[in-house]
Amino acid sequence: MIWILIFALLLSILILLGFEFSCWKKQIRDISAQLQKILNGETQKYITITLMDKNLEKITEMINKIVEKERVNLGRAQRKEDKQKENIACLSHDLRTPLTSIRGYLELMQKAADDKQPVYIAALQAKALRLEQLINDFYQISLLDDHEYVYKKEKIELNKLITDVLLDHYSLFEKNKITPEIQLAEEEIFIVSDPWALTRIFQNLMVNAAHSTAGKLNINLILNDGQLRVSIQNSIKEDSHVDSTQIFDRFYAGDCSRSNGNSGQGLYIVRKLLIQLGCEEPKVNITKESFEIIVDLTNLYV
Repeated sequence: MIWILIFALLLSILILLGFEFSCWKKQIRDISAQLQKILNGETQKYITITLMDKNLEKITEMINKIVEKERVNLGRAQRKEDKQKENIACLSHDLRTPLTSIRGYLELMQKAADDKQPVYIAALQAKALRLEQLINDFYQISLLDDHEYVYKKEKIELNKLITDVLLDHYSLFEKNKITPEIQLAEEEIFIVSDPWALTRIFQNLMVNAAHSTAGKLNINLILNDGQLRVSIQNSIKEDSHVDSTQIFDRFYAGDCSRSNGNSGQGLYIVRKLLIQLGCEEPKVNITKESFEIIVDLTNLYV
């Protein structure tokens, strides 16, 4: 009698183990099928299980975290690829425009009278200079993006640096009929930074303001309670549309048409340089009448 009970007990155990094994096999097949659908891009759902087991639940949770991380990485990669395509399209446009103009002027020169030659030569020089500037911008951006530029630290008098940049751009202001209103500090303001980087920052800010202004331009150096800031504010046309969330993105100029002559790289370089110099990102204030960029140099002030 006891052997019959033992046999029945063992048989029950075997049946239970067989049933549990069958459930595990079914659950594993189900998980495998769900994973395959995720890999094939057929579903955005996470892995689910029907078998109540703590270890299996933990494994499933880990798999779902890996799936989520992979989705984030794929989304980031897709956005990067889309941005690269946009950059290439804009880069192609920026380089093609002056090259097309140069070819056009060369063709005109072949047919033009002698008295017209100096006019076309001057135009060719301007287009060649523009092309050289674009190539230099692309090269400098590649250095900044790869962190290959080695910054120097020198003591710089900020009033003089800004004044020198303004004088260098006198012809640009005169061409655009701009008379900047300038308010610098009465005392000398010293900062410790890289002279080339600081000069390039203010060059790009002045060029951007000159290209986008509706006529007015204000430059103010503000030192208050140890906070050192420079404000560059210009008037804008009523129909101007500036996206403050993209203004410092590479190639942003409203669109790829570059109707104002701006390649959209200048402010990208400004932001990149300020961050790498240890400063805060530049701030933007936009109203219906004006566009203002505020550069905070407090971290460089001595």
